[in-house]
Amino acid sequence: MFSGSTGSQPRGPVQNQSLTAKGILLNPILASLLLISLGLDVAVHARDNPQPQSAFAFHDASNGDLIELAPAQSSPTNVQAAEAAVREGEAAFKRGDMDKALAAYKHAFELNPKLYAAALYAGDAEFVKAKNSTDAQFRNSHLDAAGTWFARAISIDPDRPTAYQYWGDALDAQGRTNEALLRFVDAIIADPYDKMPYLGLTQWAQRHKAQLGHPKIEPPNSAPNQTGQTSVNIDPRTLNSADGTSNWLMYSQTRTAWSKKDFFTNFPSEKVYRHSLREEATALRAVATACVKDLQSGKVKTLEPSLQMLLKLNEDGFVEAYVLFARPDEGSPETIRRTGRRTKTLSSAIG
Repeated sequence: MFSGSTGSQPRGPVQNQSLTAKGILLNPILASLLLISLGLDVAVHARDNPQPQSAFAFHDASNGDLIELAPAQSSPTNVQAAEAAVREGEAAFKRGDMDKALAAYKHAFELNPKLYAAALYAGDAEFVKAKNSTDAQFRNSHLDAAGTWFARAISIDPDRPTAYQYWGDALDAQGRTNEALLRFVDAIIADPYDKMPYLGLTQWAQRHKAQLGHPKIEPPNSAPNQTGQTSVNIDPRTLNSADGTSNWLMYSQTRTAWSKKDFFTNFPSEKVYRHSLREEATALRAVATACVKDLQSGKVKTLEPSLQMLLKLNEDGFVEAYVLFARPDEGSPETIRRTGRRTKTLSSAIG
């Protein structure tokens, strides 16, 4: 399991602080860049409205079913009694008595259906029960039960990463590799400033011998000269290339136009040119547009790998996301910071 649960104690404390990462670039950045770089054709959608009014639902990719969980009841709860039940469960968990621990956590959840720790630890107890058994049917049944509890925890607070991580471990133990990956990515999305979710994803990659990283898109070497104009080195032999390489000229031309005029048109309050996120995204998108035209006309049959990746990012609307995470520089103020429980961009220049 993610942090080496041995049955002697529940895994890690449940942190009260969390970070909402919905509504901006973090969801498509992390999900798309990680999955695309792994070569997985998996559709990932931002959790902009993660809890339907009727139920909290998760798609089970293994059989096409939906796991639907009733929302937490609004009836009064005995908060103190629920917390006492959780402590009772922790004591049993530490002794290795998973049956008593699970019963205590379930009781805590009945007393307070909004208690994240109760659902999380119930799922963890189910996981340990499964891990301690050699019976395949028993293991699978309790891993399924663990997933249901983790889904309940997520329905209580979608912005905490722990339940996503634990669910990823359970799914991976069942051989549901891609579904496990999605849960680990969800954990990062829930709190991209927490190191632990990244460790979970890294461990998943190590188990499955997958290489993590940003998509590789390599435009020709370019640098602004002393006058602020951009120079790009392009091999003349590629001008009539059959793999779309010549379209990198659009990158050069776009950036040159920005250094001369377009930057000041887009940022009228700025007095000195700087390389911005909007410029880089516009330049890359110009290359992608040129590639599409060449493919449609038949001039190019197959793009070289770097351009294929750029085209996919452009089609999915992730060019800005890619630039922000994979190609930032000191000239781009459109960085991300934490403001309370919300993650925001510092500049409207992203638009």
